[in-house]
Amino acid sequence: AINDSTLMDEDGDFSDWLEVHNATATDIHLNGWYLTDSAANLTKWQIPDVTLAADEYLVFFASGKDRANPFSELHTNYRLDGGGEYLALVHPDGMTVAHEFASQFPSQSANMSYGLAADETTEGFYDTPTPGAANGSQLVDPSQRVIINELMYHPASNNDLEEYLEVVNRSGMPVDVSGWQIDDGVQFTFPDISIP
Repeated sequence: AINDSTLMDEDGDFSDWLEVHNATATDIHLNGWYLTDSAANLTKWQIPDVTLAADEYLVFFASGKDRANPFSELHTNYRLDGGGEYLALVHPDGMTVAHEFASQFPSQSANMSYGLAADETTEGFYDTPTPGAANGSQLVDPSQRVIINELMYHPASNNDLEEYLEVVNRSGMPVDVSGWQIDDGVQFTFPDISIP
């Protein structure tokens, strides 16, 4: 839901995206199915006449561009909220939910994906998004990507201005720490910043 550099759409935009997977051994015709980010409106965006082959993955851009040409990239009429929101795939009857993240998927980090593990039930974060393919096997906890690496609580000079706390990003991707807080012994809220 925060695609800053993972997958570019046909317009050259890094639109947010979602992916559906046909885990069955037969083709599924998605014509008339729905994708929605609103539990109150299960028919928010209708999927055009596309077929999802057995074990195939299909990416939909959640760009707000509303494009339903089955022979081109598919774009929903809504965008995803990086802070988390409801998301569902709905059968053509407009009432039966095939899969949902309810009440909502969790708050996202830039260029990380969130989804189902190979067991199709365990939800989690992935450092390396895999649009159009199976999710990786390594679930990660985004809060464990950034750790306190070093601290100086009593400098030899006894000058309190030389005290510090250092954090490090252990992952291979930038981590947006905007709004994160240190609140035990030191009170600090990170400004709008990303750690490379």
